[in-house]
Amino acid sequence: MDLAKSVFSVCAVDGAGHVLERREFKREAFAVWLAQRPSGTVVAM
Repeated sequence: MDLAKSVFSVCAVDGAGHVLERREFKREAFAVWLAQRPSGTVVAM
């Protein structure tokens, strides 16, 4: 993740690589979304 950004494009995939969700978030909404992810979630750039 590039924390200098103000808008984040997110593509969430499962363990098999299937796309679960594609969204764009402003910084504050991204922080809320990220906090709601299950424990052990891997976040990558």
